[in-house]
Amino acid sequence: MDPMMGGMMYGMDPLYLLVFVVTMALSLITQFWIKHAFNKYSRVRNSRNMTGADAARLMLQAEGVTDVQVKRFEGGMLSDHFNPSTKVINLSPEVYDTPSIAAVGVACHEAGHALQHARHYAPLKLRSLLVGPTTLASKFSIPLIFIGLILNMLGLAKIGLILFGVTFLFQVITLRWKSTPRSGRGKRFWPTAS
Repeated sequence: MDPMMGGMMYGMDPLYLLVFVVTMALSLITQFWIKHAFNKYSRVRNSRNMTGADAARLMLQAEGVTDVQVKRFEGGMLSDHFNPSTKVINLSPEVYDTPSIAAVGVACHEAGHALQHARHYAPLKLRSLLVGPTTLASKFSIPLIFIGLILNMLGLAKIGLILFGVTFLFQVITLRWKSTPRSGRGKRFWPTAS
């Protein structure tokens, strides 16, 4: 039987596959770019010789957030995250112990999430509610696509494609929300040389 029948590939609309290929390519390019930038700037010391842990603590202190801990986390490279339920900023060893520009940037990004949580930033609450389902969708999307295509179960492959698209869309939308809302107090968390 001809695999291309009536504009369909194995019974699947080629638009689904096009969306999958484009979003997969964008995801891979983004991951590569983030890792490349982190590796590049992890070799550049910051002018204060401040580790990522020091920078996160200083940022929290400058904003008056005293109930958040900063801990070393052995989860692997770029596994850094803020856990709102335990109020802990978990930093990988590459970030926690290193006085590089990259380490400070990642640590302050995670401290920004802690500040959002402390300020009850509404989009962060919505994002937190969606993280669990989106994490499951990201874990199962690719296997469902391939299993569906291999077993010729197009409904399963379409579900995988939809889950992958939802995960991608969630990541794109939340990129904007990850910026820390301004406190209006005009504080600088980074000490300046006078």
